[in-house]
Amino acid sequence: MKVLYLGKDALFLTGLTQTFSEVYADSPINIHELFPEPGSFIGKFLPLILQEKSNIIIVDFSTDFELMRELAWQLSISLNPKDVTLVGVLDIPHNEESEHELDLVSLTQIPIIHYKGNDLKNIIFDAMYLTNFNNQARGEYATFSNPALYKKANYFSALTYILDNSKAIMESSVPLVEGDHLRLESDDLPAINNKYAKVIGSSNELLRTKFSNRYLLDLEFEGGEVQDISLERDDAPEEDEKETPTPEAISKVDLKDLKLNIEQLKNASKEGLKKLLMIQSNLDVLNQLSQPLIDYPYNIKFLTKFTSEMNLLKTFRPHLISVELTTKSAPKVESEEEKINDSEDTDEAGYSSEINLEDIKKLVAMIKSIDNYSPVINLFNCPKLTDDQMQALDYPMLMTINTKMTIELLIKMLEAIEKKNSEEVQEAPDRFLDGVKVPFKFKMLDKEVRVRHSIEIKITSLSEHEVTFISNKKLPEREILYTEMPAKFYFTVVLPIDTLEKSKIGNHYFALIHGITPSETQKLRSVVNELFFLELQEKKAEEKLAVEALKLQKKQEEKDAIEAAKQAEIQKKLDEEAEKKQVEEERIKAEEEKKKAEEQKALDEAEEKKAKAEASDKETTDAKTDEASEISEKKTK
Repeated sequence: MKVLYLGKDALFLTGLTQTFSEVYADSPINIHELFPEPGSFIGKFLPLILQEKSNIIIVDFSTDFELMRELAWQLSISLNPKDVTLVGVLDIPHNEESEHELDLVSLTQIPIIHYKGNDLKNIIFDAMYLTNFNNQARGEYATFSNPALYKKANYFSALTYILDNSKAIMESSVPLVEGDHLRLESDDLPAINNKYAKVIGSSNELLRTKFSNRYLLDLEFEGGEVQDISLERDDAPEEDEKETPTPEAISKVDLKDLKLNIEQLKNASKEGLKKLLMIQSNLDVLNQLSQPLIDYPYNIKFLTKFTSEMNLLKTFRPHLISVELTTKSAPKVESEEEKINDSEDTDEAGYSSEINLEDIKKLVAMIKSIDNYSPVINLFNCPKLTDDQMQALDYPMLMTINTKMTIELLIKMLEAIEKKNSEEVQEAPDRFLDGVKVPFKFKMLDKEVRVRHSIEIKITSLSEHEVTFISNKKLPEREILYTEMPAKFYFTVVLPIDTLEKSKIGNHYFALIHGITPSETQKLRSVVNELFFLELQEKKAEEKLAVEALKLQKKQEEKDAIEAAKQAEIQKKLDEEAEKKQVEEERIKAEEEKKKAEEQKALDEAEEKKAKAEASDKETTDAKTDEASEISEKKTK
């Protein structure tokens, strides 16, 4: 792993080196130091940086702020973030002017910017994680999870054009759709502060920045309800949390104020810029610069190699593409066998370090895949091509020059393109600029370029160095946001270390916190501790309520038990009395039944005795009757 430090702070470099060696003792980190010579142009310094082939470049803005800012911007727009990670460092602000330095550095679109004086391990972790997702240096911080804090976060975009038809062009990576309303804020264009603009067009072509989208804004839109971009809340916000836009808050931009505002700007340009893309393996051409690249009246970008995608062609659409073939390359289209042999000359990213006609053939194919686009191609270090070679390339807007690439020739070619207005040199169509003049075009490092608009986020976890949050906007990786609550800090969206829960109300993101001073870090740490304390208090309160509820439940259970015992005793007595009563009733009944039985028996005996007496009397009577009859008979006889 190679780290390049661009700065002159020996104490900071010593601390950085020692911390790297402590964290990565088993895998040594090779750290180099470079800084431009006094009075040199950064274009002459760039080749030295590229020759280092570093994995991480740390840019220190504490010495020669403007020079390093331009250098950082050139590196950020030219280097592939998959190959090189850029990290910025700043001195802690000590006055009002230095407080705005971080904002100006953010225009370079470096993904991570730290203040010196903070934990060096944070700088190292961020750099290594963005480079190869190595989280070995990840610190252990108190992290409050799931606080559900709804906050406003600012997303920074670039206002690149102010047009003469009440329109403006803004470049951004936040996906917007036509009809969206944005409330714009700017520290340096007060005429647009707290005003709304309406998105009336979108495109991803002809970008001047690293942002992925381009929007046409109407500064004097008519009709339509204006609402800020918000999340669907799980809980309804309190009345005082709800934003009720006032007439002043939803007013359109006052174009007279804006015109007065931008007329005072010294750097605003009324000229259209021709665009140049130069491709040279060592960028030695930059050593020939007579002034900084940003001061040339052209928009110049550079590459050191061809990539498999070359998205830059679709977004940047250069008018002139100048390529220097390498000395090893023969002026021919290679065979399959030759391509296999040349595959050994590749870098870690898998791209050829040689630039040859096979690359030009791919370049032509890419150009032809873009509608209405025919730039001029200049091949340097290339003898005149044969008819067969020209036929194989099949591109009429191609010139060969059998010398090394020079700035002088490039400028002359750009001047010729400006003067020449023919069908051979087609201007890239731009529907945003169709039929309108371009009164103000900002340079990309002008502080007036930076505008911000807010989106609502729901913070789901927070520490002093990491944050997870939910947004209903799809945010690309390495995009920077800013918030002032619960403390002032920037945060950059990166791939999450741990798996994030899916959300029904938006996308769940993991971000690294940076751009925060030691004092704000302490404040953020206190906020996290307070959240922990509040959570602890809530837990203690919940536990206390649970204990009280348990006591009440126990008392109630005891009371219920006593009452139940009383009721049981009463019931027992009642049961005993009922049993006694029943026994007594049964005894009385038995006695009554016995008495009845005895009385019945006596009656039966009396009846029986009577019957016997009657029978005896009858017998006696019958006997007497018989005897009398017998006597009577005898007398008769």
